Parts: sequence; C-alpha cells; structure tokens
Amino acid sequence: MFKFEYSGGHRSISRRVDSAYKFTRPLNRFDGLTRSTLTVSKVPEGRYFEDLSAEEKALMDQVYIQAAGSADAMSVEVRLLVGDTYQLYVVGRPGARVGEPGIEIPFHEGRNRLHVYAGEVFTADEAAAIFFEWCRTGSVDPHLYQLREFDLNAFYEENTD
Repeated sequence: MFKFEYSGGHRSISRRVDSAYKFTRPLNRFDGLTRSTLTVSKVPEGRYFEDLSAEEKALMDQVYIQAAGSADAMSVEVRLLVGDTYQLYVVGRPGARVGEPGIEIPFHEGRNRLHVYAGEVFTADEAAAIFFEWCRTGSVDPHLYQLREFDLNAFYEENTD
C-alpha cells in the first residue's frame, strides 16, 4: 500500500501498484504550475494508513520518491535510509556531472526551482518507470541510474526570496 501526495495537498492511498501506468497518468498531467509535484511513500506492510499513529505516519514519510516539474521536464528524487541517516538524492542517468547544474525545473507555480544536470531531467513516462521500480524494490536500479546527494535544506535556504 502506498500514499500519494500531490501539489496542493491532495492525498490518496493506493492499495497496490502493479504497473508503471499508476504513475504515468498523474505525471503526464504535470504542468509545472498547479500540478507540479508528486510524493509517494510506502505504508508499513500489513497496515492501513488510517490506523497508523501520528508518529508512525511521520516515520513512514521519511523514505519516499518524488517528482517535480512538468510532464516534459521533471526531476525525480528519492529519500533513503543509509545506515542510520536519511539521505535525499536526485536520480539521473549515468555520466559525469561537471560544474554547477544548469537546467532549471520550476514547480509550485514557479515559486520554487530546482537546478539539475541534463542527465537528471525526465519525461513523465521515464519518471513513471522509476517510480514503479522504487515501489517494487524500495530502491532505484543502480545499473540504470546514478544518485547524486542533494541537500534539501540548502535548496530552501537559497529560495527564500
């Protein structure tokens, strides 16, 4: 079971995810403005979201996959437990990352912008496949993608204007 959170606070619970199509449809609706984010987290095995305590829900939300942007250009990030620390990563295709990321992904009606490398920009269909893999395995295939550590705190500090 998975919790889906969309731009604007809309939330839904999916009892199962059995194909990438579960993500293709909502990600293809991304316009970079009002429809620009999706975060998915896994409900603990054998439990119902409605029955979780506030503490359990908060812990569940520590590991997730998310996307931001538009259907034609979005970023995908995963937050994973590494050792005893939660780390956020930007997902990308394999390849060198030289200099500062130069591609801007706007979301939340342009109020926020994420800067990524060209290999970290995905279409909705590409992102849907990554989401589906994460739901199936709890990770991103290291043979197909590389993860770049991302400091979310620095991101929000930079965008407080």
